Amino acid sequence: MSKYLKDQITADLTRRLDGVADCVLANVNGLDSEKTFLLRKRLREKDIHVLVVKNTLARRATEGTSLGPAFEGIQGSSAIVWGGEDFVSLVKEVTELDKDEEFEEFSALGGAMDGEQLTPDRVKEISNLSAPAGHSPAKSSKNRRKKAPNSLASCNQIRHLPRRLVDCFR
Repeated sequence: MSKYLKDQITADLTRRLDGVADCVLANVNGLDSEKTFLLRKRLREKDIHVLVVKNTLARRATEGTSLGPAFEGIQGSSAIVWGGEDFVSLVKEVTELDKDEEFEEFSALGGAMDGEQLTPDRVKEISNLSAPAGHSPAKSSKNRRKKAPNSLASCNQIRHLPRRLVDCFR
């Protein structure tokens, strides 16, 4: 992969993860297309985002951010998982998927919370926590991004349009 292409992918990852402060990394290797579709659908229903990345490129894109520690010591590729009502609910959902026999190949690899690296064991510990008293989804945690408006620019078919045309709709 050329340096130019790596720089372009890194810039895109940086843009996509802008505003995300906490995440979980997961292994999705071995999931077939049907299971991957079901996994993404299940997470999407809970406003949880999944992005499969090559870890070296993600490390470059998150260097100096609170997500950077998540990629220390991780090799190959993984899925960055973020969103949901709050970080505890995100971790609970990832842990449930880790235990679900339907998604046997899925496993939590760790993550980052408050700029610190999380181990897979720490992810499981956090999943046993309950949401703080008085928690309101409307006051969601800092790992949540602003919701994108429903527009052509957020449509999955956008990748087939010329870049200049897409920019007109943003």
